[in-house]
Amino acid sequence: MNGRPFIVGHPHGTPASRESKLIDQTQASIFRDRVLTPIAIITTVIAGLVAVFAILAWELRRGRAWRAAARLGSSWVLGIVPAVYLARLFAFHHHGVGLYYAFVLGLGLVLAVAYDLLGRRSFVDPTLLGLAAIVGLLCLDVVTGARLQLSTAFGYTATIGVLTLDNTLINRAVVQNEFRAAGDLVDRVGGGAGPGGVKAVAPTGTESITIAIPEAELAVSLLGEKLAVERIDGPATYTQPGRPIAVVSNVMLEYRPGPPPKPVKAAPAKKK
Repeated sequence: MNGRPFIVGHPHGTPASRESKLIDQTQASIFRDRVLTPIAIITTVIAGLVAVFAILAWELRRGRAWRAAARLGSSWVLGIVPAVYLARLFAFHHHGVGLYYAFVLGLGLVLAVAYDLLGRRSFVDPTLLGLAAIVGLLCLDVVTGARLQLSTAFGYTATIGVLTLDNTLINRAVVQNEFRAAGDLVDRVGGGAGPGGVKAVAPTGTESITIAIPEAELAVSLLGEKLAVERIDGPATYTQPGRPIAVVSNVMLEYRPGPPPKPVKAAPAKKK
């Protein structure tokens, strides 16, 4: 096996605070997994309506209303993209999907109106402004650490389950990440035909997960349930048996004994 040695770093915060942070990150990942496909569907529907409006505007020749709708709709699609990234700044998993959709669609519509107002001199100016806004936001995000691009609704999600030996689900965990460069890889596996003799397949994305095992269970199993990938040509979900879903490493078990039993007070001796 190839890899890097495990290094124990300096701990930050109390165990309770670290556990609370891991639980919150897991809930946020599960939330992003829920909104992944709906956001892609909504964007596709709006793009389809834009195509219909454009056809009607072309066929009717004088259909100014259809032309305006097609122009605003195309700007709306471009506005949704930065809105999805900016939604990463807020903890919407604490407030529900309704507020998330309202933020993404509302901000996308506000940006679409701004693109149309600033680019009203030419029919293509709103599109150029929308594309420039996306590129500018991504460049700024890369310079500041790429916090908006990782684990957004345009991403990659692996879902695993922890089960008992009789296949009873104890809990689920989610890992999300995006691969953009070789530096995003966790490790490289030797023995392949790639550059440097490494394999073309490599793990990417790390996330610490904590799951409490019931006291009565002596053994558990890990099941890779599904892998959701958001690609340029659309979302794809893989659930085939035998397909690698996630790589588990650095497994640690922590035993927390219960409180000691209270001492039983001896009954007072009876006086004769």
